[in-house]
Formats: sequence, structure tokens, C-alpha cells
Amino acid sequence: MCSNALKHIVAFIWILLVAATPLAYAQFGFAASASYMMTNNQSYAAYNSAMAGIEASWHSGSLQQRFADDFELGLTASIGVIAKPIAGHRIGLVGDVRAPIGQHWRYVIGLGLSAYTNPYSASHNEENIFIGSTLNCLIDLRLQYRINNLCHLSVGLLHTSNGSLLRPNQGLNFLQMDIGFDFDTERNSDNASPDTPTTSPTLNTLPLRNNEVGFTLSAGLVQGQYGAIVDYYFCYDLSLNYMHYLSPKWAVGGSADVWFNFADRTVFAYEKLRYDFPAYLSVMIAGERHWGPLSLKAGIGPHIIASPASKIPFYERVGTYYNWRTHYVGVALNAHAGKIEFIEWSYGHRFSI
Repeated sequence: MCSNALKHIVAFIWILLVAATPLAYAQFGFAASASYMMTNNQSYAAYNSAMAGIEASWHSGSLQQRFADDFELGLTASIGVIAKPIAGHRIGLVGDVRAPIGQHWRYVIGLGLSAYTNPYSASHNEENIFIGSTLNCLIDLRLQYRINNLCHLSVGLLHTSNGSLLRPNQGLNFLQMDIGFDFDTERNSDNASPDTPTTSPTLNTLPLRNNEVGFTLSAGLVQGQYGAIVDYYFCYDLSLNYMHYLSPKWAVGGSADVWFNFADRTVFAYEKLRYDFPAYLSVMIAGERHWGPLSLKAGIGPHIIASPASKIPFYERVGTYYNWRTHYVGVALNAHAGKIEFIEWSYGHRFSI
């Protein structure tokens, strides 16, 4: 059954990439990668392993003419074969943004899904305490060096876990290097050579955004650390935000969060705590980068008040959002010390000040 499901996933990935062919200025790419897989908990370092993989990608070409900002949107599909496949081998599909840094360098930020061929099972893979589900989140951060229009080298960090949707959820990390080749389906003057400065004079003429205050309402679903594996609990978050714009695309600021993780009640019961209100009051400093209507926001901060179930005094959040006028919707990962506690689905509103 698992094998058939993976065949359908692979077929879907390739159909998706082929379907993008007619789009104007499309750029297809292929890459070969080598990675070192590490567990989130180094007490299990014996499971660390090498991985070899291949990737196929499609990118839009520069969207500078449309958004006055030199960036590309794309999809990357990957298959990785792991030497010690404690969770099986990995298949991934990521939506990403890539943008230049000077003449030869560019960064890539991606968020998507990964599928493992051998997740935890009490009957046939009890040793795998890292990945409990077939489908998982996949975060992809890379730095690329463009040798020329055709070839690039990359180094990056990838993280996979399921956001506590299915135990176990220790997560796996990959340090990755790859060599890739890009092929333009329609070469034109907008696709500049890496030897040509990638300046964006029109971006400098955009009006600076006003500073903003706003609120974000979020909800998620998570399994408890203890109790029946079929039990799920809700998480809620109300965030009050302030962002100061340094430029039309960069902002810094912070937020105050009131949130509830009702999965903490499984910890209260297990540790026999006389407490039943899993509330948090937290503050965070954050930064946000805009690419047209899309944005990525990341932050870190301490808990002022925390549920007794929390053993770590700070938390992190990284999310991607679609902005429409003064509204935005998105998905974010709420984590403690790099371990994703739950996935937030969010709606927010901004007010200019």
C-alpha cells in the first residue's frame, strides 16, 4: 500500500512540473545533491546518516517587471536515498522564493511537504522514534553561487517534522550540498547574466510603507505528548503586532501573544499536576520580508507566563503569508528550541499608523 501511494506522489510531482511548461519565462532545473542527515536529539546520533538525491525544479523567471522586486517563485521536487533509512527514504515537494544577492549569489527559502517511505509503526518499525507520519513539513534554506547562466552550487539546511500531528515527532535535519543546472525555456533580456549587476532602480522609487499595527488569529490541531495516539487537541493564538518598515520590502517589530495549547493537559495528567489551564503569555521580536503579495515572517521571544507543561522558556515562529490590501492569511510553525509544537493556520488584519 505504501509503495503504491508513493508512486502516486511521484507521478503527481512530475505532472505538476510538466504542467508549468507553457508559462512565460519558465526556467527548469535539475540538481544532484549530497546530504548529511542528523536527528533533532543528538542522544540518537548513531542514526545520523548520509543521503544522496536528485531534484527537478521550475521557476518563474524574474518578477521584477510586475512587482518592482527581483525575485522568482518556483517549485522543487526531490527524491533522496538515505544510507541508514530509519524512517525510510525521502520524497519532497517545496514551493520556494529565490532572489539575488549581488551579481553571483542568491538565497532560496522554501516551505512544503516531504513523504517518508517507512514511518513509525508499532508492528514493523518501532525503532523509528523520529518520524511518525508519512507526510511531514519540509523547510528548505539555501545559499546558491551562480557559476554562470547554466550552473550553480548550493549549500543549505533542510528540516522535516510533522508539527506534532502524529507521534513520534523528533524530526530530522539535513545539511546539504548540490550542483544544479538551469535551462530557460524562453531566453530574453529580462534574464540577466550573473555577470550583469542585478540592480532594481524601480524598487527604490516605491513609497515607503507606513508603520503598521494589527492582530492575528490562529488555530491548529495537535496530539498530546501522552495518552491515546488517536486523541487530538486544539491550539489557539491571538497575536497583537507592530511592524516598522525599513524599506518597501523589509520590516522589523514585535508581538505580544496569548495562546492556549490544550494538548498540555496530557502532561498535567501524566505528571499528576493540579493544573488545568494551558495558557501562555509571550512576547517576540520579529522580522518580515515581502515579495510582492507574499511575505515571510520569523521571530523569537520568551514566555512571560507559561503552562507548567512547557520546559523551555522561549519559543519561535516562522510563517508565510498572502497579503491582500489590509488582510492576510497564512500558515506558521510554532516551535520550542527548533521542535515544531504545532502548525498555525492564520488570518490577520493590519492598520497603518
